[in-house]
Amino acid sequence: MFGEGRLTRLAKLITQINEALSRIEALRQSEGMIFDQLKELDAGLNELRADLRVLKAEARADAMRETQTVINSVQGEFHRQLRDLAVRIDRLERRDGARPADAGRLPRITDGAHGDDRPDD
Repeated sequence: MFGEGRLTRLAKLITQINEALSRIEALRQSEGMIFDQLKELDAGLNELRADLRVLKAEARADAMRETQTVINSVQGEFHRQLRDLAVRIDRLERRDGARPADAGRLPRITDGAHGDDRPDD
């Protein structure tokens, strides 16, 4: 029926088919492992995104607090200097003998085009 050469070739073919099937099964298992690892990676990325959102919100809040601190500091210094200026003006007026009647009045504004004095009341 079958010659020895044919049986040998048939045995080799069966062996090759079995090896190919084993490789295909190994590829399927590897594919499943890769899929599982990709799922884990995706979950990790989603967690990282959430952490970054929280970090961004915290950084924004810190920046706002810092900005408010700077604004308060500048405002405090401005008020201190304004107060010091008012005290100096008061001392100069007292030294130069400013009249008490003029103390509450603002200076007149001059219209540059016509040269007329207008009260600023």
